[in-house]
Amino acid sequence: MKVLLVDTKLLIEPKIDSCAVAMQYRNGNLEKAISRKGKDITSKHIKVQDIPKNLPLREVLQVRGELYAPNQSPNVSQGIASGFLRAKEGFSESLSFCAFQILNATLNI
Repeated sequence: MKVLLVDTKLLIEPKIDSCAVAMQYRNGNLEKAISRKGKDITSKHIKVQDIPKNLPLREVLQVRGELYAPNQSPNVSQGIASGFLRAKEGFSESLSFCAFQILNATLNI
C-alpha cells in the first residue's frame, strides 16, 4: 500500500551547535546582523568570507542561521564562534555561516 501525503510540508533544518545569528538585507545589501542575545554584530560578519555582503534582491530579506567553525566538534565550534563575536579586533580562525531560514521576505530574484 502506498500512502501519499499531498498536503504535508516538511521542514529540514541542519543541526549545527554554534552561535545563532539573524541577518537583514535591504535592497540587496547586508544591513544588520544580530546575535541571539540581541547584540549588533554587523561589523563582525563583514569579515566572514562566506556571508554575502550583497544579494540580487530588492526590498527586505531576513535570514537566520548559525555561525560556526567547520570541521570542529560542537563545543569547540561554539567556543571559536563566540570568541570571534567577543573579540575586539582581528581573528585568525576560519568561520562559516549556514543559513537555514528566511523570514518575512517576498523573494523577487
